[in-house]
Formats: sequence, C-alpha cells, structure tokens
Amino acid sequence: MLSSIAIAVVILGGILILFGLMGIRLKFFGQPLQQWLGEFARGIGLVVGICLITLGIWLYPNHESIRGMAKDEVAKAELQAAPLPQQISTKPGSVFRDCPSCPEMIVLPAGKFLMGAPEAETAHEQMEMPQHSVTLNYALAVARTEISFAEWDVCSTAGVCRKNVESNWPRGQQPAININWNDANTYIEWLSKTTGQSYRLLTESEWEYAARGNTQTAYSWGNQIGNNQANCSLCGSQSTQSKVIGPQLVGSYTPNLFGLFDMHGNVQEWVQDCWHENYQGAPQDGSAWITACSEGRRIVRGGAWDSSATALRSAARDRKTWDHLSPSIGFRVARVITLANL
Repeated sequence: MLSSIAIAVVILGGILILFGLMGIRLKFFGQPLQQWLGEFARGIGLVVGICLITLGIWLYPNHESIRGMAKDEVAKAELQAAPLPQQISTKPGSVFRDCPSCPEMIVLPAGKFLMGAPEAETAHEQMEMPQHSVTLNYALAVARTEISFAEWDVCSTAGVCRKNVESNWPRGQQPAININWNDANTYIEWLSKTTGQSYRLLTESEWEYAARGNTQTAYSWGNQIGNNQANCSLCGSQSTQSKVIGPQLVGSYTPNLFGLFDMHGNVQEWVQDCWHENYQGAPQDGSAWITACSEGRRIVRGGAWDSSATALRSAARDRKTWDHLSPSIGFRVARVITLANL
C-alpha cells in the first residue's frame, strides 16, 4: 500500500514540476499583477513538485519499515504471551506462569467438600441448598487473583479481546471489569491458543471449593466478616474505611489457605455454569452444570466491592445474563493439568 502511495506521490510531483517549467517566465517586472501572480503560482507548483518527488523517493524504500511500526505493539503483545519453557508440578501449592504476561497460577489439592449453605448459616438462602457432597479427584490450577487489566490489555493489544472496556479507576493491576461472560471466554480461548495449554472458567463447584480453602465456615477465615478481610460495602477494610469506593488492586488482602486472593469481595467472578434455582440434581464430581438451565443466565460468585457482607459468603450465589456488563464483575481462570502438559 505504501509503495503505491510513494509511486503516486512521485508522479504527482513530476506533473507539478512540468507545469511549473512550462509556465514560468524569468521576467516578472512590467507585467500586469494578475499575470505576475499566475507566474508565482507556477513557481510554487515547481517547488511543491520537487518536494513531492523527494518524499516519494524516500517513502518507497522505507515503506516496509513504516508499515512494520504499526505491528510493533502486536508483536510486543505476542512476545509477552510467548510460552515459557518449564516443568509444572502437580504438587499442591506449586505456583507458575505459562508466559510472562499470563496469570499466576497455583495448584489446588484434589479433595472433597460440602457445597452450599447449612440451614444454620446466617443469611443463607434456598438457592444455596440442599448442601451436598462434591468430590474433585483431579489436578487443577487456579489463578491466584482475578484477571487484571494489565493481563487483559495484552490480549486486546494482540487484536483479540475487546478494546473498549471502560473503567472509572486506573487500569494496571486493577481487576478487569465490565467484562461479560463471552468476553471472559474470548480471553480464555486466546490464552489457551497462545500458550498451548487448556484454560477455562472454573465450574461453580470448583469455585466454591477454591473459595472455601478447606473450610466449611461462612467465609474462609470464619463465620464473621471481621475487619480488613475483603473489599466490600461496610466491610471495615482500611482501604475503604467503611465507604464504597470501588475495586482494589488484585491481591490486596490476605489469601486463603489455598493461596488464592479475593475469592471474597472486590469483584464478582463468572463461572461456567448456567443458573439453576437450587442444587437439586447438581453434579457431584466438580463438572459444570450446563443442562436444564433456568432463565438463560450464567452464574457469578464471590460478591464485590459494592456488595453486602452476606453476599461474600462462600455459599452465596448470583446470576446475570451472559452479556451483562458491570464495574462489579470480572473473572479468574483455571487450567487443566494433565500428564501431557507437565
């Protein structure tokens, strides 16, 4: 494209020079003003023509480097997402990244837990019942934090993820917000393709297992919200001073026993499952429940910076349409670990 423009510029410059040479007369004085101005215009045409030819001659051999400048940002994003050669351990607590800009992952232990709220739990709802046993007998790595804008922007710079994601707060290590369910899966597909690994959203049962961190209390730290444990409305955190101000930097609060940050509060997180009114017939093997869906909605978990403390309970659930955008909703990712990708 630029080479064609260069040739066109040279041709136009040649025409202007030819016009100027044919029309210029050396004697200006004694001519009528109108004729003098005409000669002057032809002289300007000659000068412009010379400049255009010079520009065209410069453009032609450099058009590839100029065009390459437009690709620099994309190439930089691809470099940041280039896989890192490494051996991944399945030992619980092992931390790794698949690329420099990839989310930091931690391996969770396989295990069994009771999903849902017991009847004795304060503020429990029918949608969180019946409490039932779920067994995860496979290795799974989970992002230690919610996906940040820094991580999201690598994907958008690569031309894959949506670029017009708005935020009223600084980006960087803030959680990526105003992300709908499809947006989250677009990022995950790009991350999987770029790294050659299998990433996905957590299932709802995996999410609750990860949030509980081997506990059965209302929160991973106990049955009371306490102070400075999470970012939510009136949670008494030092960062909010009991006032709702917005999401905090990912990883700002103490992690749970599995080494995961912000499973309670900051932003709600999309999971794979579609909405069901309760747990009657729910899977008990950690898989996603995506049949017989109610209302065509997807599930978000964890509560957010503008949620009440009860919405941050490990068992608390909420649902949104797949295209819902909110400054209170983000996501985190899981990565399947098999012998093939160790």
